[in-house]
Amino acid sequence: MADDLNDMQRKLDDLARSLDDPRLSRNVGDLARRDMLAELDADLPGRRFRRWGVTLDVRADTGGDTTRIVPTPEAPWKVLDVGRSPGSNGRVAWGATAGKGTWQSGAGKVAAESPKRVDDEVQTILHRIY
Repeated sequence: MADDLNDMQRKLDDLARSLDDPRLSRNVGDLARRDMLAELDADLPGRRFRRWGVTLDVRADTGGDTTRIVPTPEAPWKVLDVGRSPGSNGRVAWGATAGKGTWQSGAGKVAAESPKRVDDEVQTILHRIY
């Protein structure tokens, strides 16, 4: 009886440690980052705004049990997502562009897939322990 209780206690401790492990959030965040980059690649092959001289990327910042997906740099992502108004800075004039909805589309996919991904991670932990 004592061995059974000790074994159960060990498994519960292992479960608690595994669920608190930052790798769980990091794994889900890495998959979300891949989704966002796939959307970017579909709308902007090469991930580069040539005339701006920038390459777009996505960063996954994990802290505790939360992962934030961050567009890098932000301004070109906004133009790609929602477009821009015509304007001028005194030297260069530019016309209006229509956005492609890249960020919104990717965020929708991440929101739809993340609960299943978290569940998959938890199921993997449970199968390993039990």
